[in-house]
Amino acid sequence: MRVPDRTPVLVGVGVTTQREDEWRQAKEPMGLMLDAVRAAGQDSGSASALAGAQWIAVPRGRWTYTNPAGAIARAVGARQATTVLTSVGVLQQTLIGAACQRIAVGDVHTALVAGSDAGYRLLRAQMSGQTAGEDTDQGTPDEYWEPAEELRHPVERRAGLKMPVGLYALLDSAYRHAQGLSVAEHCDALARLYAGFSKVAAANPHAWLRQELDADAIREASSRNPMQAFPYTRLHCASWNVDQASALLLCSAGRARDLGIDPARWVYPWASTESNHMLALSARASLHDCVGARVAGRAAMDSAGLAPQDLDLVELYSCFPIAVLSYAQALGLSMERELTLTGGMSFAGGPFNNYEFQSTARAAELLRAGRGRNALVSCVSGILTKQGFGLWGMTPPPDDFFHADLSDQVAAQTQARGSSMAIPGRRVWLPARWCMAVARRRAVSCWSTCPGVNAPWPPPSRKAGWHGCSKKNGWAVRCRWPIRRCCPERCLADPDHRPVPLPKVGGRQSGSGAGVGPATIDDQGRADHIIAAP
Repeated sequence: MRVPDRTPVLVGVGVTTQREDEWRQAKEPMGLMLDAVRAAGQDSGSASALAGAQWIAVPRGRWTYTNPAGAIARAVGARQATTVLTSVGVLQQTLIGAACQRIAVGDVHTALVAGSDAGYRLLRAQMSGQTAGEDTDQGTPDEYWEPAEELRHPVERRAGLKMPVGLYALLDSAYRHAQGLSVAEHCDALARLYAGFSKVAAANPHAWLRQELDADAIREASSRNPMQAFPYTRLHCASWNVDQASALLLCSAGRARDLGIDPARWVYPWASTESNHMLALSARASLHDCVGARVAGRAAMDSAGLAPQDLDLVELYSCFPIAVLSYAQALGLSMERELTLTGGMSFAGGPFNNYEFQSTARAAELLRAGRGRNALVSCVSGILTKQGFGLWGMTPPPDDFFHADLSDQVAAQTQARGSSMAIPGRRVWLPARWCMAVARRRAVSCWSTCPGVNAPWPPPSRKAGWHGCSKKNGWAVRCRWPIRRCCPERCLADPDHRPVPLPKVGGRQSGSGAGVGPATIDDQGRADHIIAAP
């Protein structure tokens, strides 16, 4: 049966790794990225595939380029391509899913996503007392994407919770407790898991560390494997001091046919699902449960009619072991099966804000080699804050390509500390200072109308503004509930309760609960109270 022309297909993958001890001789990130892009073009078997790219997206790395997608477009001759740069905090799967969706709806026939990081180059320069610079490109991208909110709460930073390894170790401790494991049992399990990862990495030609290690070498802290945050030693943590780049070349089936690309090498995206619901670590009622992974991951599988045991190849994001553990639990995957295709970020390498492109490229290589019929690849942003999944196969999807942002469903099922479910019509916790009419010196309930996705931007008036909504391409997108901004025009006294006077703290007015009595107020003048969503 002929594959419909608009079916998105992955036709080319490129992965580049360099290990140059003399940092002055090493290619900078842009050079690595261009190498990966050209490798993806060669992998497609078409000399003109790259020049036809109409949409190019790059996630920001530890570099200062202002428009890397534009530099790629110029290098491959795709000068009419729309260029996109995304900030840290935007899921890498968001770019892959957006590329596939644009092809599926006919907006473009060819799309390219690429990323790179040169952490080893930075490290070698630092060791010599130098700073590794870059030849920054000029211009700005056509589109710049960034998350709707900050990934980390300021209160956590003030408390010293800054390093990801420490925050992930907290999640790990909560998981161990929920599983009823002793510390020794848990540490042994982590070591066995990552020993298995190292075995996979040893067989991966793109891996940074191709050496099989035993569990004891990973578990025990030493001068070469110091403890980072218990129970994580260095070998449990993502290795981001690597020079790696990757690129994925996608096009429509119709375009692939026109280019003469062999259908036997097509890899089909079946589903792209994600959750962008953002809840700070300190506000989560349950630290061991990842609702976003359960909702988004199972939606991807459900779209293709797959049960967990039907997955042939699985790549669970592995910045730290708890990411693997919580994703496996959320998806119903056995810990006895292989959960990585690359060897994981500790051994294959964890290039900053680029790893999922690496793992997706590896999944495509293994699918083409006949190692499986389907593959599930995952990613994370923040402290297990946002979750993304890509489902791939060697045959067309059972139905059309499935693309979904499940943030609302995740928000509805996620419980914050001290609150009920944060969904419309339910009571939710919000900082009091966000919602009060200071002039009237009373606590209030407040809401703001949100139009939903694809409402035309800008709002009809400033007073009736759609607070809490971000915009993209002239449309309202990713509107959040409850809305975390209030203006006097939208704030009303709670009709069901007598307003409570605002206590004065340190010369500042602070809010208290509408109808629930005075709130606890700390020395920074912060207070929490309950409001009712309309």
